[in-house]
Amino acid sequence: MRVAFPVFGCKLNQSESEALASAFRSQGFFIVSPFENADLYIVNTCAVTSKSEQKARRIIRKIARERKVPTRLLVNEWLKERLESLQ
Repeated sequence: MRVAFPVFGCKLNQSESEALASAFRSQGFFIVSPFENADLYIVNTCAVTSKSEQKARRIIRKIARERKVPTRLLVNEWLKERLESLQ
């Protein structure tokens, strides 16, 4: 299975995605660029700013619309507003 990890946001998101990719690779998955066709896209995004949220939503819609193979899309999003509402 081909897995891609598009990442938006902070360095922590990048680090988390690299760790996930390593774990998937160790289980026999083939890691590909976010710009390639994949069977699974795990999008790790941080939506603290409206700009980063807009960019992530645009890419998520593009993946859902344009990929040629049957694709699954998993989005992991950290929303500042949701965290603040829990406090």
